[in-house]
Formats: sequence, C-alpha cells, structure tokens
Amino acid sequence: MKKVIFPVAVIIIAVALAVVLYVKQYGLSYYNESLAADLFLNEHGVFDYMLLEERLNDKFGESSRRGDLIGFIVKHGGSCEKSNCKLSVFTTLCVSSSALISIDGESRIIVKGHTDGC
Repeated sequence: MKKVIFPVAVIIIAVALAVVLYVKQYGLSYYNESLAADLFLNEHGVFDYMLLEERLNDKFGESSRRGDLIGFIVKHGGSCEKSNCKLSVFTTLCVSSSALISIDGESRIIVKGHTDGC
C-alpha cells in the first residue's frame, strides 16, 4: 500500500505544479470577479443596484425576454417566484446583500437592494 501512495502523491504534486507554471507562463487568469466588482461597485465600494437595473433592462427589458431574465438569475444562483426574483450579490459570514428584482406592468425591470444579517 505504501509503495502505491508515494508515487501517486508525487504525480499529483507534479501535475499541480505543471498547471501552476503553465498558467503563470501564459498569463491565464480568472478576472471575472474583479471585473464585475469594478463595474458594479460605486466609488465608495457599495454595490450599485441602479446600474444593475439599467443593465438588466438593456439586456432583458423586452417582455419577450422575460424567460431569459429568469434563466440568467437562476444561472447566477438566484431564485424566482412569478415576477419576483432574488439574486445574492454579496455574502459574508453574517451579512447578505441581495438584489430584489421585479417586473412592473410596463415590462420594466425594477431592482432594489436588500440586506439581511445576524
């Protein structure tokens, strides 16, 4: 058993090291979180719900795109009931901020911030 564990561990470490070196060499990085933060946080570091509302209306504002809006919210960990949705935008151990998303009678998407905490 010991004869098998050591070579397997060496292979796992070698593969992990190769991946890290490959990413470092070719500059492959995951920037989505920092990009989203730069786009949706105001100058005080607070999430800009009005900007999210504008962007959602630009992308999904037509009544025919309502299903696409719901799919987008669910894809990003949110949930919907009828024409009301909730999408978490910030979570820590004790505080959670969410975007409450609804559609008014004119097919306009409305976003309001909501914070829950301990």
